[in-house]
Amino acid sequence: MKHARIATRWPILALGWLSILLAVVGTVLPLLPTVPFLLLAAWCFARSSPALHRWMRRHHRFGPPLREFSTGRIRPATSRRAIATLWIGLALSAALLAWKGSWIPIPLLGCCGVFVTAWIRRRSI
Repeated sequence: MKHARIATRWPILALGWLSILLAVVGTVLPLLPTVPFLLLAAWCFARSSPALHRWMRRHHRFGPPLREFSTGRIRPATSRRAIATLWIGLALSAALLAWKGSWIPIPLLGCCGVFVTAWIRRRSI
């Protein structure tokens, strides 16, 4: 039983570090999300290394979004940034679709944007 746990620990740990790397890259690239990769890393570290999980939760950059997510509440500044990023991404996607001549999915993008915006606003402090 212990051997099976050790065999699964290293791939989960590696996935956690890969997620951290992608989250850091996501802070520089505007369309690559950061928080989902942090959440995946936290999940991986919680299952493979409690010390790394504690480190993430106490980290000055990684900790606040993880703590916000765990409470289910979002700070107003984070909420505004998330909504702005969402609509910028949707506008770029709609422009690309329009440029390609595919107008049909654009209303679907708008509907998704409205629902995600409402979901984020409901969780704002």
